[in-house]
Amino acid sequence: MYRLQEPFFCILKNESICYEVFFIKLINLISTPNFKNHSIFWMSSNIKTNIYLFYFLKFMINYSDIIKSPDLFTIGPFSIRLYGLFYAVGFIVISYLLSKKSKDIKNLDKDKSFDLVTYSLLAGIIGARLFHVIFEFNYYFFENPFTTLNLFSLSLEIPAVFAIWKGGLAFYGGVLGGLLAGFLYCRKHKINILKVLDSIGAPFVFFISILRITNFINAEHYGIPTNLPWGVVFPIDNLARHPAQIYESVSMLILSVVLFFFSGKKHKPGLIFYIFFAGYGLFRFITEFFRYNEVHYLGLSIAQYFSAVMFITGIFLLYKYND
Repeated sequence: MYRLQEPFFCILKNESICYEVFFIKLINLISTPNFKNHSIFWMSSNIKTNIYLFYFLKFMINYSDIIKSPDLFTIGPFSIRLYGLFYAVGFIVISYLLSKKSKDIKNLDKDKSFDLVTYSLLAGIIGARLFHVIFEFNYYFFENPFTTLNLFSLSLEIPAVFAIWKGGLAFYGGVLGGLLAGFLYCRKHKINILKVLDSIGAPFVFFISILRITNFINAEHYGIPTNLPWGVVFPIDNLARHPAQIYESVSMLILSVVLFFFSGKKHKPGLIFYIFFAGYGLFRFITEFFRYNEVHYLGLSIAQYFSAVMFITGIFLLYKYND
């Protein structure tokens, strides 16, 4: 098992006020009207959004027990790490693709595309954490209500629910949080959210497929024990287990191909999103049978109940779409 210390791109290991000031100055430059037409394609000219994103990434850099990952390579004071690279590329690609599609979506432009993805990302993290805390209520409020935060030379006792750097994010909470933020942003700016979701649906699912491969490399989200010849022995024990991460990766790859196929055809807004909703719910429900989960209710994991709701909702939306 490995530990990821800085989960985003190439970053300085020895942080100082100097590079923080440099990046804030750079954000100021990118956000000026004269620079707007020449800015980096995945950056916004909205300084507030850029600073939100910068400090969010800075938080991830400094408090990184949340993710484990090996170094891909190191050059001087810079490191590129597996998870950080995939998350960064995923964020940039989705922002870029949405900005390219913005000309076909009323009231959406490049800046709003970046703002929309950024706010949805932040809301997704909050939603993912909230869901995790809700379903681990006893742990956070009774068994382990406080944890220690080491800040500079101080050791502070804070509520464990806020200790996101120690891990604990739920995918479905992230989806709901991101969707809620996206809906509110699109409603405020009179943007058709179904067109937005359709434009990023296929690359988002492909990103999930790649991310599950990193889960496999990191030996996390592993499966239940098996005697099948393709069982994998993970570092946790000497048992051969289902490579559940690979199962989900393959299923998401299949779903992304389906979504890319329909994306290339003329359709009413919502089709890609509805197929994603139904398809992800179905595939996740099936792959969860092979994934190791400590908590089950009536023979099913919590994720399977959410998957079933997602699948049924997607089928209903597709029925209404065709009707």
